[in-house]
Amino acid sequence: MRRAKRAGSRMSVLAAVAACSAAATLSSHATAGLRWPNTLPEAGKARADVRDVVVLSVPRPSKVRIAGGVFNMGSTPLEMQLAANACQNEVGRDDCPSLLQALRAEGHIHEVELSPYDLDRTEVTVEDYDRCVSAGACAAPGFSRTDPRFARPRLPVTHVSFDDARSYCTFAGGRLPTEAEFELAARGPEGRRYPWGRLWNTHLANHGALAVDATDARDGFAGLAEVGSFPDGATPQGILDLAGNVEEWVSDFFLVDGDGFGYSGAKEIDPKGPPTGTGHVLRGGSYHSPPFLVRGAARGRTLSTRASDIGFRCAYGAKK
Repeated sequence: MRRAKRAGSRMSVLAAVAACSAAATLSSHATAGLRWPNTLPEAGKARADVRDVVVLSVPRPSKVRIAGGVFNMGSTPLEMQLAANACQNEVGRDDCPSLLQALRAEGHIHEVELSPYDLDRTEVTVEDYDRCVSAGACAAPGFSRTDPRFARPRLPVTHVSFDDARSYCTFAGGRLPTEAEFELAARGPEGRRYPWGRLWNTHLANHGALAVDATDARDGFAGLAEVGSFPDGATPQGILDLAGNVEEWVSDFFLVDGDGFGYSGAKEIDPKGPPTGTGHVLRGGSYHSPPFLVRGAARGRTLSTRASDIGFRCAYGAKK
């Protein structure tokens, strides 16, 4: 009786081994066309003897849906004062008084209601923009194609004017975001100070400093960074680089009143900004901007010029 049980047990083990072997053979045949190469790039420093390994991943969509809704746009007097205090932490703090007018342009805080829209997850890259140039729909950017500071494919495209950016977004089936759309994406309805939250972290954005040398390599980059280099600095919805790297063109003209305030304080619905102004608004700050100027409410201004630290992303009408 014991021998029979032992024999039966031995047969069960052999059957299980055979089943596993058959499954492994089937798996090998099923994945024969989906194998890693036996040698991996040197930069990876990974073992080169890994065989028959299949990695499946779902790419993240290039656009993010923003639900819209009501939020408070701009800064309160207290928030502007906190930004002014942060300026005093910079090496070039003697220049802070001349920057107070820029902070004043963030007022008055007011209620804004936005319709849903989609927004690019990252800034438009050099390789993205090149497709538009190749199609004859965009002017070439104003940097040398042999300059590694600006010409690498995954860098945000720079040296593009407001009109260049607008042409690309039209080519891509979208438009430049409004200033309100950018701020809602960066701050959320809860009014975050930075895309990731309320507290500053020097390692979550490619920022600069208020100093003779405006670059600040403490974040790992003295110049431009490839898009998505700061995944931990994303918004809760996964939108990247809304603070730092490049300032971004938005569609609004820049205009302030006689007291230096940028907004009237009245509630707005899907605002498009003033019909004219003294240049166009820039949002998000760049690798030249000190921390207090990469806040979600911070506003920049420039004429339609091409610069080494100005880029853009596109917005799109929400499709059901």
